[in-house]
Amino acid sequence: MHNEVLKASRRGHTAEDTEKASRLIKENALRLCLQMMIGLPGNDAEKNMFTAKRICELDADDTRIYPCLVIRGTDLHKWYAEKKYQPLSIEEAVNQTKDILPIFEKYHVNIIKNQFRFDLCCMIQPS
Repeated sequence: MHNEVLKASRRGHTAEDTEKASRLIKENALRLCLQMMIGLPGNDAEKNMFTAKRICELDADDTRIYPCLVIRGTDLHKWYAEKKYQPLSIEEAVNQTKDILPIFEKYHVNIIKNQFRFDLCCMIQPS
């Protein structure tokens, strides 16, 4: 939930947008699930820790953790080809996820799924 990461990756919203939407969801007694994507441009392990804590502070009931994938035909693919972006290796993605899991466990945030599916027909595998 860092605005510079959201902007760099063109997510289309700000951290404040997420916080406002989360408050509205909780005020209306709805279940809040916040998704977390690791490995976005400008993101790092320290920012992952901050985001995980922020998700817990927003009183999320559930979370999903996704690694950022490079898909052919996207801006991210272009940045990868231009060597302006390097995706996480599978090992890095697993380790960064492993490091944030205890935060969610401490705050009793249900982890719906760790999304480690790879569609090899459209993903660019880092070398």
